[in-house]
Amino acid sequence: MTNNINNFGVINIYETQNPQQQEKTQLAEDITPVETPSSAKLFCRITKHAIDSGHAQEVEDALRSAAVSAPKLVKAIKTNEALGYLDTQNLSSAELYDLLNEHYHLPFKPRNFSKYRSTI
Repeated sequence: MTNNINNFGVINIYETQNPQQQEKTQLAEDITPVETPSSAKLFCRITKHAIDSGHAQEVEDALRSAAVSAPKLVKAIKTNEALGYLDTQNLSSAELYDLLNEHYHLPFKPRNFSKYRSTI
């Protein structure tokens, strides 16, 4: 018996006992799911409450879309803190910026983020 694995995750098995009547059978191979943006790792300060209530991905998406500017991001953070979906109130602006920047690759500097976080 000869096994070949093709690019589609299928194992092709050829019966070679009778060369005149080669029978081809396809078996599905266990394939590990590929991580997509919707199933990507969540921001580390999203609370267990948000995860348990099914809002974690919404919070992640809201933060990602707001990460284009400091005012939008701070507003999204404050809203989700009030809902109990983020635990960021006890972090300094510098610590929070570093976590956010590592996760979302922010296009603005820490000083701009600190300025808006202290005024809103």
